Amino acid sequence: MSFQENLRYYREKAGYKQAKDFAEALNIPYSTYTGYEVRNREPKYETLCKIADLLQVSTDDLLGRTTNIVGRKDDELIKKILKNTFDDCFSKSDFPFKLILIDIKKDVLVFNLVDLNENIISEVTLSKDFVIHNINSAEKIIRYRKKYDLFYSLLELSLDTLVENINYLLNDKNLSNKKLKELLDKKEAYIIYQRNVMKKAKYFYDNFLNLYVDENFII
Repeated sequence: MSFQENLRYYREKAGYKQAKDFAEALNIPYSTYTGYEVRNREPKYETLCKIADLLQVSTDDLLGRTTNIVGRKDDELIKKILKNTFDDCFSKSDFPFKLILIDIKKDVLVFNLVDLNENIISEVTLSKDFVIHNINSAEKIIRYRKKYDLFYSLLELSLDTLVENINYLLNDKNLSNKKLKELLDKKEAYIIYQRNVMKKAKYFYDNFLNLYVDENFII
């Protein structure tokens, strides 16, 4: 996506629904800001950094160097994403329907919806903005899942370490009965604590992800 498309995307994502509101937050004239978002003008470096700080993204995100966001002009990228998605889904599933991308036009995408059981093919037209929005939402959810999976595994490993430290102390053959009981009680408490923490972490993830999907996907 272009800088202009990224700027608008991240502005709206940050809650600035109107360009005028964001211009006020930047403390610059509205006409100056719309030049960045509409008329292909680029801000000075200091202004670019201020924009990035307000939107809580990097300058590389705004300039399109790191983002996976798909724009209206990215027809080839849309084709590639949809092809890879459909290939993965339909090669590993017995689902009796298939979607085949036929054409990408200015404002719509044309698909063939194939009913394999009834041997029926129907042409379906979807809004280009609709498809792009859901592609970008899916990409964000994938990135969120990767971050959560990393956090979840490190959290579990950290809690495992607490138990392993107790196991190491239990190897001491010179422990008194009192100390042994203290360590065993502590180990049991850590195991219960670990179980509760991981349960809460999974509950948070499941509920947050469902909420995120509800808020970001257009169905």
